[in-house]
Amino acid sequence: MRIIRTISLLSLKTAGNIEKLQKRIEKLPKERLTYSTRRGRVYWYMYEPGKRRKTYISRKRRSYAGKLALRYVLEARLEDQQRLLDGCRAFLMKTVGNKDNAGDDAAGIGKSSDLGKPSNREKPSGNSLNGNEWISTEERLFLNRPVLKELLPDVIPVSAYAKTWLAEPFKSSDAHPENLRHRGPGGVMMRSKSEVMIASALRDAGIAYRYECPLTMNGFTVYPDFTILDEQNHCLVYWEHLGLLDSSQYVDIVVSKLSSMLRFGLKPGLDLILTSETAKQPFEMEDAVEAVRHYFGSKEA
Repeated sequence: MRIIRTISLLSLKTAGNIEKLQKRIEKLPKERLTYSTRRGRVYWYMYEPGKRRKTYISRKRRSYAGKLALRYVLEARLEDQQRLLDGCRAFLMKTVGNKDNAGDDAAGIGKSSDLGKPSNREKPSGNSLNGNEWISTEERLFLNRPVLKELLPDVIPVSAYAKTWLAEPFKSSDAHPENLRHRGPGGVMMRSKSEVMIASALRDAGIAYRYECPLTMNGFTVYPDFTILDEQNHCLVYWEHLGLLDSSQYVDIVVSKLSSMLRFGLKPGLDLILTSETAKQPFEMEDAVEAVRHYFGSKEA
């Protein structure tokens, strides 16, 4: 039976993943990471398991704090893999009734380590567009411990729904391809450095987006600079950056485009984000980060 073979292979692969994770965790410091926030600043501390005393970690030891943060993430990932392996084994035991087919030939790999009992899985409230979507332990960890985003910006998990959404094909704007001169995250070519900054700020916050994805209504199509998956509020948000407001010709084009978007029912400040710049007031990375924090504050630390 093909399904049994598939689950058996998945079981063995997951057992291998668990072994690799356990080896990575063993190489990390044994201390645990905690933190506190005072006057908007985050302070890192370490403590030894079973002891209450905390030791301050200075900013100069960021690398060490990052290793402690990574331990949390890998343990969460290990818990998810363990749950997957348990599910595979349960399926195989129920289907074929043979323990040997349940992945036990993986030499006992995947037994619970010192993580304690796996946390109960809950349906997410406001972090997925699909009410039946379940979030992983790792995703929940990043939601509940925002300090991890600061220490591990390249490890921020993307939800299963966001991965599916990002994988869906779409035809971006083919207007003036010669203006796509700036390389953004993931190698996507963009039209301005400001758009690269916005894309980078969204990526660093773990927010899924599409660049110049078509928005069609009543047979009319526009291409917002960014279409953003707002999983917190179960909706799509559009971001338009007005980058050449010193040019009257550009302003005319922008007015036409924004008029169409407003006719679609989009509301500036709600599901339509507008940022701008001029020669005297250029757009900076800090502006992009602040805009992301303002509109998607629940996703940020």
